[in-house]
Amino acid sequence: MFEWFFGKANYEQFSESQVKRIIAEIEDKRIERELAIKEIYEEKERAFKIAEAREQFFWTCPTGILISCLSAFSTLHHKNVLHLLPIGPAIAFIAYQSHFAFGNKTELIMTRLLMDSSSNIVTLKPLTVEDVEERKKCSKQNSSESF
Repeated sequence: MFEWFFGKANYEQFSESQVKRIIAEIEDKRIERELAIKEIYEEKERAFKIAEAREQFFWTCPTGILISCLSAFSTLHHKNVLHLLPIGPAIAFIAYQSHFAFGNKTELIMTRLLMDSSSNIVTLKPLTVEDVEERKKCSKQNSSESF
């Protein structure tokens, strides 16, 4: 119908190997895009967790301080040092939450993983199709060796 615009359709000009190569390239690009989307999604999840921790901090901090004050008052009132026991975990929990919500806890974890040469959890480059294929081969070998 549109031969005058596109030219005559000639399907014989593409060999089967060219078609397979083009389809493989398209599939590789699709997989790489899916991996990139998954990485973006995981980054958003981490950001959401940090935002959630920041919101919870404004409830946990006053509660922890209140527990510490009540424990100190109870220790003075009853003259029993064991009433100070809740102060330690409360302060440790507040410190942990504040470091996670407002500090650089996630960056410290990432730098420690990057410095550990034996760790293969963190990679500096984004995942590619070759990495996925290599992991598939490794998992197939591991599953066949386990039986």
